[in-house]
Amino acid sequence: MLACIGYIVPEYAKWPGFLAPKEGILFTDVPNGLKAFSTVPGLGWLQIFIFAFFIEKALFVADDTRPPGDFKNAGVLGVPNASSLKDPEVKKKKLNAELANGRLAMLAVIGMFFQDGLTGSAWGDWALYTASPLRADETEYLGSPRPDWGKPFGEGPFDPAKQVGALPPLGYWDPAGFTKDEESFRQYRAAEIKHARVAMTALVGLTFAHDNKFGWIPESAGAGVNAFQTPEAGQGLAVLVLIAGFFELKLWTEDISRAPGNFEDPAGWTLSFNINYDEELRNKELNNGRFAMIAVIGSLVAEQATGLDAVEQINYTISRWGTMGGFENF
Repeated sequence: MLACIGYIVPEYAKWPGFLAPKEGILFTDVPNGLKAFSTVPGLGWLQIFIFAFFIEKALFVADDTRPPGDFKNAGVLGVPNASSLKDPEVKKKKLNAELANGRLAMLAVIGMFFQDGLTGSAWGDWALYTASPLRADETEYLGSPRPDWGKPFGEGPFDPAKQVGALPPLGYWDPAGFTKDEESFRQYRAAEIKHARVAMTALVGLTFAHDNKFGWIPESAGAGVNAFQTPEAGQGLAVLVLIAGFFELKLWTEDISRAPGNFEDPAGWTLSFNINYDEELRNKELNNGRFAMIAVIGSLVAEQATGLDAVEQINYTISRWGTMGGFENF
């Protein structure tokens, strides 16, 4: 927690005067973050370690008769000579909050270290990390983007890093290097959009099925993976797969003259609701779909582990939130 504060405060204020008078180093000369290692003299680091050693071994010594982290010389919650928090329940709540905040701070400071090391600055822009494997190598592709895919496949320049869906903070995301050319990009983009649409529909289904069932599905059937314990649900899944196969192979087929996943609005929604399937809408669809794919996986895994469907998981989380006093104790 102190390290996180130490990463933030120097961005706005630093001590006045000299850090190392003999070397002529001012406190203001010390850069924030990891670059400080190359500026602070070795004697300065030695002083820091000696001070920490003194605190650890002489002042705040662990006592088996006291809870972990509760040091005799540290007062109440680290405040020497403090007289508050004598109520055991209040103290327990505050200690739980300290642990929760400390765990979050450990993750946060590791993230700060990585961002600092990869971008060269404590608060560096990820755009500065040009060697990221999550970004496309722009030298492999030439030309400008074709966001409308108006030309037949194979004609004109192609750059996957500039296509729809390449959005901050990751930009063009292909860490495994599956995309080799325009044809492979189309294949994986079409698959991504289809999976995204299925996941968005599945989330609606997982929520809807909590209180509503089709006529042939018994009320005792679960809303997610537990539904497969009933034969009726299994039969319904088989019918669903057959219907999906018909749409996939016969009705909604890919056309290289259109963008991947563009089936020319079979339901007529663009005209009915005056919707333009432009680049902004396609980015929104991809973002929502990516979130939905993660959410569906999380919901199904959590249901398998807890036995609670998607709605019950939300209700349980809300009830725990209220019982434990909010986020800091959750």
